[in-house]
Order: sequence, then C-alpha cells, then structure tokens
Amino acid sequence: MKRRDFIKNTIKTAGVLSISKFPKQLFADDQKLYANDIVTLGNTGIQTSRIAMGTGSNGWRGSSDQTRKLGIKGLSDLLKHAYDRGVFFWDSADQYGTHPHLKEALKTIP
Repeated sequence: MKRRDFIKNTIKTAGVLSISKFPKQLFADDQKLYANDIVTLGNTGIQTSRIAMGTGSNGWRGSSDQTRKLGIKGLSDLLKHAYDRGVFFWDSADQYGTHPHLKEALKTIP
C-alpha cells in the first residue's frame, strides 16, 4: 500500500468511527427551523423568539453602529419592524447606548 492510500484510508476510518460515536441528539433534526419560532429557554418557562436582534455592533462607550447611523427613530423603527415579524428578543447594554432607542420602540409595542 502506498503512503498516500494509507493516509486516505486512515482518515476515512477515523471519520466513520467519530461519526458512529457522535451523540445522535446533536445531529440536525428533520424539522425546519425559523428565526421567528417561539422557543422556551430551558426549564424557565420563559418564551422568546429563536433569534435575537442585537443593537450594539461595534458598541462601546455608549455608542454603536446602530445608534450612530440610524438614530433613535431609525433604530426604533427597525426594532418595531423585527417585532412585527416575530423577532422580540432584543439585545441591549449600557455600553451600546441603545436604551433610549429601545424605550422609543417599546412605546409602540402592545
């Protein structure tokens, strides 16, 4: 057997062995998932959208890309748009400076 064939066969065998020992529950499920699916966080009973919308890209010192480029009205409108489409898990922090933007968006949420 040539060295190259030996290495190929060894890699194939290692791959097969690692897959067979891989926990079945970690394989992808057949169910199609969507960003706006509502999921429960562990055993807490808290439900939220599967995906979160961040408000602090390059956020630090009380400012972020969203606050600098969109302003209060723009980011508020974007958050409301996400909410209307089922995304209601919003990430915010003092570092991002987005609390006034979220406050404005929440005024329009029932």
